[in-house]
Amino acid sequence: HRAEMQRTQLNQFCKGTVTRLDTAVLARLCCALNCKIEDLLEYVPPENKEK
Repeated sequence: HRAEMQRTQLNQFCKGTVTRLDTAVLARLCCALNCKIEDLLEYVPPENKEK
């Protein structure tokens, strides 16, 4: 409720199925959870396919 998100949006973040990151949504989440963006996101580089 504090992040002003729909339940389906929140579920996508929790399940890791978000297809498009919205910076405004990320900002609201950080504000509601009192955290930094790096607490929510982790960069995982793609696997190297050139073997």
